[in-house]
Formats: sequence, structure tokens, C-alpha cells
Amino acid sequence: RNGFVIMKITFLLQRCVFECLENGIKFCSMSVPKEHIELDRRQSIMLCSRCCSLSHTRQKCTKPFQRCGNCSGIGHHFTDCPPGTPFQCPTCGEDHPVISTQCKYNNALFGGRLHPQGSVTEKENN
Repeated sequence: RNGFVIMKITFLLQRCVFECLENGIKFCSMSVPKEHIELDRRQSIMLCSRCCSLSHTRQKCTKPFQRCGNCSGIGHHFTDCPPGTPFQCPTCGEDHPVISTQCKYNNALFGGRLHPQGSVTEKENN
């Protein structure tokens, strides 16, 4: 397919990202020059899997209830949402799940960049 491969690498340390962008990367007997590497600038989302808040994770949730990310219902997780239940975003109230590029709130907050931050992908070779 056009002689290129797309590979995604996620680093835990920002320093490693910058070293890769500056020097390229070697792994698995393969060398990727810095000219073929680009930073994916989409942002990660902090989402509580208990109450669907975008301000904290489940570990820090103080809410006494479970909220569904599909229908905004109280008392069940999105994986237990009854089939056929209409979508209702718990963030904006529109008809889509909580993590959706259709959400006006998410797009305003994240600029449409819903993806892990600090990842590096190999550029396409033309």
C-alpha cells in the first residue's frame, strides 16, 4: 500500500516524545528517521466511568450514583443500557453518547481532538 506503514507509539514521558521527534527512533531492528515522525496533537479525555463527568476519573468520583454514558440514566453503566434506549449525552443533553465528536461541549472543550495525548505516528511516505 504505497510503501508506507502507520505506527502509533505512546510515551509515558514527554521527554521521550521530544527525543523521538529530535533524533528519530530505533526498535525491533528498524530505524525511523525523525523526518518520518510527527506528533499527534489530539488531546486525551478525562472521563469518569461512574458519573460521566469530564472533570475527574472513577478513582476520584464522589458521586453516590452510576450514570449511563449512552442515555444519561441513573443506576446503570453504558454496558448495561437497555437495547433500543435513545441516546442522551449526560454532558449536553443532545442525542449522542457522552464521548462523541457530535457533542458541542466536547468539541468546544477539546477542539475535536479526541485521542490520547503525546502519541507519535509515522508520517505517510509519498
